[in-house]
Amino acid sequence: MKMSIQSVFFAFVAFTVLVSGCSPAATPAPTVIPPSHTPLPTDTLVPTNTPEPTFTPEPSPTPVRLPDVLNQTFSGVSVIQHDSFQYVIQGMIPQGWQTDQQDAIWITEENQLKAKPLPSSGGTVFYYSGEIITPNQGVYFTFQYNGSSENFTLGFDNVTALGERIPGPHGPDFRSVAMEVTNQNLIVYRNDGGAASKGFFEGNLRLLEGTWYDIALAFDENHNFIIKIWQPDNPEKQLTYLRQWEDFPDRYYFISWISSKRSLLIDDFSVFDFDKIVQQ
Repeated sequence: MKMSIQSVFFAFVAFTVLVSGCSPAATPAPTVIPPSHTPLPTDTLVPTNTPEPTFTPEPSPTPVRLPDVLNQTFSGVSVIQHDSFQYVIQGMIPQGWQTDQQDAIWITEENQLKAKPLPSSGGTVFYYSGEIITPNQGVYFTFQYNGSSENFTLGFDNVTALGERIPGPHGPDFRSVAMEVTNQNLIVYRNDGGAASKGFFEGNLRLLEGTWYDIALAFDENHNFIIKIWQPDNPEKQLTYLRQWEDFPDRYYFISWISSKRSLLIDDFSVFDFDKIVQQ
């Protein structure tokens, strides 16, 4: 009997040890992984209402419209430089223009270039140095003058290769061709190294003060110099001077001499080039 009890006891102990050795190990606490900040795929992004930028091309400059008379006088005309003076501050001198007398030229309220020398000065020169006029080039503009005594000119004076004016009118290297209004008379004034001479226009137009006129002055590679004046609202009214001066140089400024008893308005000033003079 005693042996049976001991056997039972040892059996119980063995079972307890067996059960305890087969129990599962404690489960460790899980590691917490912070959420990822990886951006969403592109196709899941929420669209916005911001419009995509658009590019507006800059407006092209307004083409310069040339009068029919100019295209009837020259072939292959194209504009090199044009100034309507509308973007120049009133009272200022536009870029490229110079004068021998301070305050003798300025821009008016009507956006026109005005020349009016001081009364005590006797007169002055003003000119456009923005472009040197070379063969197969010329200038075109509109003008109006006031005053009926003494004179004013519109023409070309020669310059050096560097754009320096040649001393005149009596220097040996000085050359000039211009229209000249003296009192009520219109002529062509020519100066060849101090030797002055005059020429005459052909046509049916008589210039009057206070009236707008168009004018073109140019010369070609054969030294044919042309000056044409016409009435804008009646272009059949014209005056033309055309003559060859073979020994004249190839570089000029547009220039004007104006008496203090005159005033002059200039508008729509253009420098142009051309293929040839077609009017003979």
